[in-house]
Amino acid sequence: MAVPMFRIFKHPPSFPSSKNFSIVLPCIATLPYCQKSMARLLLLLALLSMASMLVSADTHSDCGLAETAFGMCIPYVMGNDPQLDPKCCNAVQSVNDLASTPKLRRDICDCLRKMLVHAGKINSGRLAGLPGKCRINTNVIPPSLTFDCSTIA
Repeated sequence: MAVPMFRIFKHPPSFPSSKNFSIVLPCIATLPYCQKSMARLLLLLALLSMASMLVSADTHSDCGLAETAFGMCIPYVMGNDPQLDPKCCNAVQSVNDLASTPKLRRDICDCLRKMLVHAGKINSGRLAGLPGKCRINTNVIPPSLTFDCSTIA
């Protein structure tokens, strides 16, 4: 049975009152009744806080940004979308713009390659032809799942 976070008392001993009305006390004032609930709530808040920090840290990294953008292309390169969505080409351009140095190009390429490996069945022809089909000259998008991104200059 769940213990409510707030209880309503008439004239609780810790708050003397001469009037006959209800006072709403927070759970902390009735600690013996809701220690378990408070402990669970604090644990949940701590876990949510840690999870949001992890998600936030990855999303703000170059790899996280590239993965988020390139996610628009996954249905196409998996063969689920019959036609290339213009949003995918915008994503390819965004990933290309993000990779401003040789090291970033290699890192983002490897990040996307790993993402594609985890995505499952990829149509290698669609993946290799994606930059050309979008009319974007880039070497950041790995042309295959076995591409060695460390060779990018």
